[in-house]
Amino acid sequence: MVVMKFGGSSVATAAALSRVCAIVHAEQRPRVIVVSALGGVTDALLELAELAAARNETAALQAVRALRDRHASLANIVRDEVERRALLAHLDAGWRDVGTLVHASSLLKACSPAASDAIVAHGELASSRLVAAILRDAGVPAEWVDARHVVVTDRRHQQASPLAEASADQLARTVRPLVDRGAVPVLGGFVGATADGVTTTLGRGGSDYSAS
Repeated sequence: MVVMKFGGSSVATAAALSRVCAIVHAEQRPRVIVVSALGGVTDALLELAELAAARNETAALQAVRALRDRHASLANIVRDEVERRALLAHLDAGWRDVGTLVHASSLLKACSPAASDAIVAHGELASSRLVAAILRDAGVPAEWVDARHVVVTDRRHQQASPLAEASADQLARTVRPLVDRGAVPVLGGFVGATADGVTTTLGRGGSDYSAS
């Protein structure tokens, strides 16, 4: 099995995403795709979390809308209308969740490490959904997998460590069956969750760790 990892610059634009499709399509061995957030998105999410904690909710929500619009623009690569609408609905739901977290952080005048992880994780959750849909539209049998259901971590928010045995069990349950039937799983890097399902992140460079 081949694990193909694409960083933020590799998924940042329509042209870059087209290159990803060509690379993945050319590789015919069983493969799993791990992607980072679109270039610049993680920094933008960290900044808007800080804005929310400073009670600048208006600016934070403007930043959320800008990220939503950027992802929606790239979703137009998907030619199938039904697939494109489903993708946009999933993306919009994710950005609404970010908006809710921004509002809560603004009210509390603080963005806890757990809340920051929940906000920042949406970069990889959105990019992986986007890449999975674009690959399917290009003829690759891609399937999106929520990395939070695969990478089980400890509770150290913003710099969590994967728990090897628990993560291996989840890989066997969620990813291996897809590969065995010829699908191409697509996961976001950097993101995981505790055993009881609380979102965590692995720290900067964590997408490479996820792929490993």
